[in-house]
Amino acid sequence: MYQSRPLLLLFALLTACGADLATVEEPPCDSRGTLTPGTDRSGSLGEANCASLSDVIPGLETNRDRWTLQLHPDTVYVVEARYLASTRTGPWWGRLLGYTAEGGDTLLRTGYWGSGGTANGDHLQEMLLASASARPVIVHVERATATDSGRYRLEARPCHIVPLTDGVTSPVLPIDDACVLWSAGAPGRVRFYSYASDSGVTREVTVTPSDSVPLYYAWAAKPPFNFACWYAGGSCDLGGGGKGTFTVQPLSVNGVTAGAIFSTGSRTNVTLRVKVVP
Repeated sequence: MYQSRPLLLLFALLTACGADLATVEEPPCDSRGTLTPGTDRSGSLGEANCASLSDVIPGLETNRDRWTLQLHPDTVYVVEARYLASTRTGPWWGRLLGYTAEGGDTLLRTGYWGSGGTANGDHLQEMLLASASARPVIVHVERATATDSGRYRLEARPCHIVPLTDGVTSPVLPIDDACVLWSAGAPGRVRFYSYASDSGVTREVTVTPSDSVPLYYAWAAKPPFNFACWYAGGSCDLGGGGKGTFTVQPLSVNGVTAGAIFSTGSRTNVTLRVKVVP
């Protein structure tokens, strides 16, 4: 059973979109292979892995593994890294990040947005990846500190994006059977949506729940979507909506705005409606 840490959800959230597959590197720095949704991938992190400097912690000398995940439009991928506890090393931490390949180099695009733990001592992190078109991204796992080491397991869960139309209320969307977020609860659940946006037009999304339960929201404006914009720039927000009907007003941009409505495990239904604000 997971011991969730939902408050951490209010400090880190993500998606990213990429370009081409990473250029081939020499072992042990080459990609470990493909992360396929629905299939676990396992590995180890330690001094034998590819040595690199962290792009998140200045000056940190660390070691990392990389995997390739193929993104498809109209889908958000919840990527989970679980750092497996062992009797020899005990609990340890890694750092889950998302990169894209750009002109022979790789660029940081996003990072994990929530973390938690399990009853047997495992630690976990989750991040969100999405793209407006089919393309690959690089799932990057590095040691959190120079002394962290151990085995890890990766999983990618695909989640459908509900498209919204101006002035039209969505169908009733159950939250209790939505995508799983272990870092938000035991487990938390999330629904994703998107709509076309314009820089000169202000829009707001009205969220109407069927029950008085706490709900939370997030949004990321204009592809490449980065719900954790503090990692690599962009426009995003994350917060609480309360227990009744509430509105979310993302930044106005040309392109597409993506959003998420999630709970820490409460069961409810919601309807969503985007409209132009006069």
